[in-house]
Amino acid sequence: MTFDHVLNKVKDLVAEISSDNSRITEASDLDDLFNAGILDSVSILSLVIELELSFGIEIPLETISPSTFDSIQNIATFTFNLLEHE
Repeated sequence: MTFDHVLNKVKDLVAEISSDNSRITEASDLDDLFNAGILDSVSILSLVIELELSFGIEIPLETISPSTFDSIQNIATFTFNLLEHE
C-alpha cells in the first residue's frame, strides 16, 4: 500500500466522521483539524476505530495524542508507519 493511498483514505475517513465535512474539502493536508473545527476529542475516538477497521491495524492507546491526529498529513504518516511495522 502506498502512502498516497493511505493519505486519500484518511481524507475520506475524516470527511465521514466530521460533523461539517465541507470544511475538510477546504483544508490542506497540513491544516490543524482541531482549530479548523473538523475534529474534536470525541471524533478522534471514532477516527481511531475507523482507521483500525479500514487498515487492519491496532492503534496503541498511548500513541493517541492531539499532535498525532492534528492534520491529515500526520494521521496518514502515523497510519503508514503502523502498516509498515505490521
